[in-house]
Amino acid sequence: MAGPPAVTRITSKANSARGGELGGRPRPEMAKPSSALGLAFRQCRGTSLAMIVLALALRIGVGLAQSTFTAEPNRVAGGDEPSYVGIAGSLLSGHGYSENGEIPTAYRAPGYPVFLALVFLLFGKSLVMARLVNVLISSLTVGAIYLLGVSVFGRRAGLFAGFAGAVYPYWIPLSAAVMPESLFLILVCAVLLLFQRIAERPTSWRTHLACGLTMGLATLTRPEFCLFVLLVPAWAMFFDRRFGRALGRSALLVLPVVFCVAPWVARNYVVMGDFVFSSNVGPLLWGVYNPETFGDRTLMGDWKPPRHDAHPYRTGEYPAALLQPDLRYVSEQEYNRQQTHRAVEAIRANWSLMPRMMVAKLNQLALSAGAVENLLRLPVVYCFLLGLGLLVVSGDRRFLSLYLVLASGVAAALLFYAAPRLRMPFDMVVLLIASYGLGEQLRVLEERRGRRETAWDQRERPHG
Repeated sequence: MAGPPAVTRITSKANSARGGELGGRPRPEMAKPSSALGLAFRQCRGTSLAMIVLALALRIGVGLAQSTFTAEPNRVAGGDEPSYVGIAGSLLSGHGYSENGEIPTAYRAPGYPVFLALVFLLFGKSLVMARLVNVLISSLTVGAIYLLGVSVFGRRAGLFAGFAGAVYPYWIPLSAAVMPESLFLILVCAVLLLFQRIAERPTSWRTHLACGLTMGLATLTRPEFCLFVLLVPAWAMFFDRRFGRALGRSALLVLPVVFCVAPWVARNYVVMGDFVFSSNVGPLLWGVYNPETFGDRTLMGDWKPPRHDAHPYRTGEYPAALLQPDLRYVSEQEYNRQQTHRAVEAIRANWSLMPRMMVAKLNQLALSAGAVENLLRLPVVYCFLLGLGLLVVSGDRRFLSLYLVLASGVAAALLFYAAPRLRMPFDMVVLLIASYGLGEQLRVLEERRGRRETAWDQRERPHG
């Protein structure tokens, strides 16, 4: 089935570069598109490097202007940074995976703390270097977005997507935060590039295993990526349309994820006595589903724990010497269970308000900023809807992985909430598809102008 014009053009170039012509005509688009991704990388390395330099300059400039690089962990990102820094420091000091160096924890997924510990090991325990490494990763992600856009939609859409990723206002301040978002986004880019490779070479089992391992690393970095993994069998079914092949393809992709995640879950059972992937699901749910968020429309759909809440505190967050005797503390597992139970009870008590809560979350996913920013975002939404419509009409299976990111992003927003740091993969795909929609509109306008100029020349030409 024929794909969008931009995709057809770059695939035809790839086939011609291989010398693949039959009777003077290019090969069919889906015959051997395996070089489309490689051709995009070879031909666009210079532009990709320019995108990376632009993104790096913007992120360093904003970081220096806001004194982010020298900020203490508790001044940035709402208090999450000390947790990651504490776990990385505990790993380096030989005290195991712990926030306070005393009690084991599963409150944070292990991907980023282990990566941060490696950064500290190489450069010393310097937050400045940690922030610079994250900025560099975020800048490299912009280059990956550009290559992904070129390989899937063509050079024009890739340019739009890469530039949008470089200047996207939500990503620039997050890039210097000592948190997993930058690492997670580049892993998602790698997953999508590998899915593109699978669409070009469906029989390459090595590509399937590499994609599965990358998905496992992404899941260990941000646990909500498991929603994407759960949709992989549906992707395989639409990709192959044969149950046997879809089952085998799903196994090649999902089993490496299990291979990556299983040691972490086994560790939590041995050390903490509970089969759990992350013990902060309860606090996350309680922050979204509580009496105050249900009772205030301005808070509905956001993460706002009750201001006056007599819940106990969890042990392991601070060293034992800093615990206050007048406060009640429970274990991390018990804290997670209590918060989950309270969230479920709040949902049951306010079940009639759940549809309104879901609408508020979807609104937050699309238009969660101020009035001026939402007005500026409307053209992006328009181009995205236009591009999405063109992709759906094309029916090309190479775009199925993009749909998975959108579907898992919506599912994560409906289950939890749609904060900018949690919806980064969703925003990335929106920018990619919006860039394709904008490029197609410009192409149509250019074709119309060309036809008008041709018609005008024909009228002006003297008749013999």
